[in-house]
Amino acid sequence: MTTLHRTVIGLTVVSTIAASAAADSGYRPPLEYYSAPLWQGWYAGLHLGYGDSGPANGFLGGVQIGYNWQRGQLVYGLEADVTWSDISFSDGVRVCNPEPDCISARVSGSIDWMTTARARVGYLFQPGLLAYGTAGFGHVSASASASVSGFGLTDRFSARASDTDFVYGVGLETGLSAGTTLRVEYLGFNDSDINIIRGGINFRFGN
Repeated sequence: MTTLHRTVIGLTVVSTIAASAAADSGYRPPLEYYSAPLWQGWYAGLHLGYGDSGPANGFLGGVQIGYNWQRGQLVYGLEADVTWSDISFSDGVRVCNPEPDCISARVSGSIDWMTTARARVGYLFQPGLLAYGTAGFGHVSASASASVSGFGLTDRFSARASDTDFVYGVGLETGLSAGTTLRVEYLGFNDSDINIIRGGINFRFGN
């Protein structure tokens, strides 16, 4: 089990604990408190995180924009994001039989950027604590290169590829102030086998 997968499990556990704590605390905000659409409207923000895909891993960051609707304790909306990525790997091998007749090969690959468009549906366990699920579609752009050297010659190869994939995830978001929220979320790309954990900040700017 990778560190990222442990983090995903941890996020799910935290969501469950937060919900249980809210239910068991004895505090029940008046229902009319949820009637004001505190979460409704346009928002935009930044995110930073970490991801992996097979042997590749690395940091990432980007921007998101979305719109929420609120009906009591139910919050739902649409969100799109663009993420620049340093999820990458590099490996090589050198074979000699005997010296100095050696052949060296090196291969590297990276996920350069990705974008998603998703729906979100969440529940307010407290007026300032939203647990949500999300699903939609994403587009991934990747590149790879390889080189082979031996007997005084070097050959290099490179390629680029892109793919559209189903994206799903879960998250927790909390209000920092009247117009600012902080979040942590997991996103998974189904066929591309990309796993992302990231934190973000959002700023509301309209209804």
